[in-house]
Amino acid sequence: MAKEKTRTAKLTGAYLQKKYIVVDPGSRGKTKFHINNLFLDDPKVFGDITLYQIGRRYCESGAVIGMHFHGDFYELSIVTAGEGYIMTDEGELRVRPGDIHLSLPREHHDIRTVDGEKLEYDFLAFSVNSKYVSSITKIADAVRGGECSRLFRDERVSYLIALAISEVSLTDAHSSDMMCSILKQVIIYVIRNLTGAYRLTANVNNAEILCQNVMSYIDSHIYSVSSLKEVSDRFGYNYSYLSDLFSKTTGNTVSEYYRSRRLDAARALLDEGKKPISEISELLGYSTPFAFSAAFKKHFGLSPKEFAKTKMGEEAKE
Repeated sequence: MAKEKTRTAKLTGAYLQKKYIVVDPGSRGKTKFHINNLFLDDPKVFGDITLYQIGRRYCESGAVIGMHFHGDFYELSIVTAGEGYIMTDEGELRVRPGDIHLSLPREHHDIRTVDGEKLEYDFLAFSVNSKYVSSITKIADAVRGGECSRLFRDERVSYLIALAISEVSLTDAHSSDMMCSILKQVIIYVIRNLTGAYRLTANVNNAEILCQNVMSYIDSHIYSVSSLKEVSDRFGYNYSYLSDLFSKTTGNTVSEYYRSRRLDAARALLDEGKKPISEISELLGYSTPFAFSAAFKKHFGLSPKEFAKTKMGEEAKE
């Protein structure tokens, strides 16, 4: 009986290794910080999503995770700092902060840093059931066929996965419901991003809807948009055409809207008082703190430094 139990355990372990991770060489190089919630032996089911692994890794320059084989699950890698390369059977992609990479089932996968750069990223390994299977399978087929990029950016997904990393270890009465809600939102945003759900036909009947979606996209990507062409490309339109349509519909150009929302975000960060002006300038993509200060003063009538002092004076009076 004992021998039979041992044999069963070995077979189960071999099956799990074959189904999920065939090669697990471990990382080479330094890892400063690693949270790894691993559920390969006992995947956690949250509604329509099955969770196999979720965590966070901070790698020093020169770190290599090591080539390994994914089983019957997808994996999202969300870059939060530094730069690196993510390799799959189709080649490698350079990733930067804000990039989200989708790895597919049954493919090889590796991550390494760029020379001289650290790399920090969150990760989520999952499979889907029920109503999401068709949509996710179509995305996988499109990626394999070269019709769809496996790389996208969406700050909502980054935020939700960071939230899930904190939530997954909780065991209170609401934790399971929270995880179901968080993961469902992640999957829906992934589907929308990679199936072009944000793209609309720009005609008289839906111009306002298109402009609203453009504004929503800018609002939710205010810290990661590198150029307004990125926004027009996201919706599948020429920038000049989209800007002209946006101007006729809203009375402002896309550039004016983006400039205003970026400065609103800067003011909110100054209100918090937790980040120095130089960091806020860099976070919002200004070329120099001087350029940021000039833009801020032109918009609000005060320099960032003057605004911060005014804020501190108001708080002192209170």
